[in-house]
Amino acid sequence: MDGRSEPVLMERITDGQQLITQIKECVEFRDAKGLKTYILEHKLSNQSVFWELTSVLTQYITKDILDKNPNFFEACERCLSYLVRNGNPKEMILALLEQADCFNDDVKYSTLLRLSQATLMKLPSKRFHSLDIALETLSAHIKSLPHPQFTDLEDEEQQLLDSDTDVHRIEGVLSAYLNFLEPFVEEVSLFKACRTGNNPQVLTLKKHLYFLLEHPLAYLDLEYNRKEQKAKTTSRCLAERTLDLLVHVERNFHKYLQLARYESDRRHVDDVEDTEDTDAMVRENEENERRLDGQMPSAVETDDKVENWKYVKSVPKLAQACLSYLMYVEHLGLDRLPSIYSHGYLLEFNLPFISLCLKRQEFLIIYKGLLLLNSFLDVLQLGSLSADILDNNAYMNMISDMLAVMIHCPAKKLRQMCVQLLPVFIKCFITEGRYKLLHMIIASCEHSGVQGFVTQILKEQIRDNLLCEVPERFFIGNYLDKILKLLMKLPDGPATDLLENSDRIISVLNLLRFLIIRDKPNQNITGIWTYFPKYEIEFLDAIRKGLDMSTAHYKLELTNLQEAKGDQWPLPEDLDFSVCVGGQSLSSMPKAQRMNVLQSALVTFDMTESLLVRLLELFDQQKALHAK
Repeated sequence: MDGRSEPVLMERITDGQQLITQIKECVEFRDAKGLKTYILEHKLSNQSVFWELTSVLTQYITKDILDKNPNFFEACERCLSYLVRNGNPKEMILALLEQADCFNDDVKYSTLLRLSQATLMKLPSKRFHSLDIALETLSAHIKSLPHPQFTDLEDEEQQLLDSDTDVHRIEGVLSAYLNFLEPFVEEVSLFKACRTGNNPQVLTLKKHLYFLLEHPLAYLDLEYNRKEQKAKTTSRCLAERTLDLLVHVERNFHKYLQLARYESDRRHVDDVEDTEDTDAMVRENEENERRLDGQMPSAVETDDKVENWKYVKSVPKLAQACLSYLMYVEHLGLDRLPSIYSHGYLLEFNLPFISLCLKRQEFLIIYKGLLLLNSFLDVLQLGSLSADILDNNAYMNMISDMLAVMIHCPAKKLRQMCVQLLPVFIKCFITEGRYKLLHMIIASCEHSGVQGFVTQILKEQIRDNLLCEVPERFFIGNYLDKILKLLMKLPDGPATDLLENSDRIISVLNLLRFLIIRDKPNQNITGIWTYFPKYEIEFLDAIRKGLDMSTAHYKLELTNLQEAKGDQWPLPEDLDFSVCVGGQSLSSMPKAQRMNVLQSALVTFDMTESLLVRLLELFDQQKALHAK
């Protein structure tokens, strides 16, 4: 005897209940060898225990087990693969999906994806219902993933998004999910001969691929600048993979978006335009519904006409917006995009998607909306859009959303993009359209900074109009007077808060100064010399009085503050006075900061007064010069 003991041979167990007990004991003691012996070496064939064994083993294919006991993890995975290969596929897929409530671990999820894929591939060709159930269950884990919460990103931070923990987790799960989908998409690919888009498997695959565009892809950085020749991010690569799969099951992306838009607008019939294109689409869609309801023979089915309306209605609008972004900005899926539409039509069609993105709080979604808008403005010719299309509320809705980003968005990069895009958007219209847009913006937005910015755009339009041999009527005479009246409104007369309205007031004073210099009294093309006396009484005199009161008031407050000891700021008890900066009361600021604010306000008043004095001097000089 050499002292070495013979290995213990485990007897084959035929009783199902006893076998389950022994395997559970192996699992409890993390006995990888015993587990493989009972299932793999003994070639377990008792189908009655497969379901329960699947439930037991899947509890141990977790990241924790993988890290602490990789041998046992590998044994559980191999045994589950054996059960999948040898079990009844219809029962095994249900046994695997039963663990859906346990998808709180990404390692378990990825493993079950591979096992579910292998099980489904064993089913007969008509596997639609099993695949549909599987996708509904498996996609729930992706939907449950927390999306990255970015409201402001600097350029350097945006480049490091791939290293974010939440982003990295999403990328790993999404990659595994796309691997799961690939063979099923390949089976029904429209690139294969005799394949139609009406296969139920095609429809369910389309639906779940579109869902990925909403969550998680819309929340990820999918931008890729080919000119910079930098490596693509993992998120970008996953977006490309998703679109690559979609082109195998979707014939025409734009047609899908049309159908989705029509279905959404059916609840708002008043907003549907009465055009030949819309009527044709409505008739076609109604015909599709009759086909689906069995009112027409289903034997005559046309791929472009028959659609599953439940599938179309279920795809979120954010997914549609993300699809447009990937097509028109990132140029993905272009082989499924017709090239027959005008740039103006595509802009109008995508306005709701742009607005949807701009209404969100997430940095990357707003960014996608602005890039989508920019992609159309880049190809539109200046002055190519008619003023009549502004009857469509989508244009002004989008403008309002841009203004909201300009005013409220914490991300400087996004605010600057809006400032750059707004003038370009306005210039894409003919003169009448530009006037309408400027008038609507000034009438609807009371923010002083925005009105000051729009006044600068107005000044450029007036200048360009005066350079024409025959100036158009929209930026002269009564039309100009109407828009100037809106800009010169002082709600409380001389008591209006001049500091809060300083951007608008200074811009208007500069505009009036430009008009006085550019349009001579003997020409009076703009009508400024006709209307100026009225402006002087209703606007300029009120500003002069307001400046006197505001300057005296702020100087008094500054003197009080300078004389106060420490951080105290004595105010008379009966004086109801408050100065706010960025929504923060001046009284809550440190003394040094209060003094800076008050001094800055006095500088603003001084500059406003200088502009006002210079404007009146120019008016008198020009009038006297041409009176001789």
